[in-house]
Amino acid sequence: LERQLQQEGWRQIPADQARPGDVIFNQSRGHVQLSQGGGRQIGSNNSRPGGGRSPGLQFITEGPAMRNAVVYTK
Repeated sequence: LERQLQQEGWRQIPADQARPGDVIFNQSRGHVQLSQGGGRQIGSNNSRPGGGRSPGLQFITEGPAMRNAVVYTK
């Protein structure tokens, strides 16, 4: 996804400059969320009851932006 964003003209910016709709990667690039602006983010996560291989439930999370995030803006 990160390479695709770059090919489409998105550029990396400091996390403290994230605006609504910017794409936020955690430092390992293993999880992606969207910026709400104002240091907040929204994302989607899986809940797997009992830690099993079942698909679990998808739920929306909202809260402070990740520390050491990598942010892309258009």
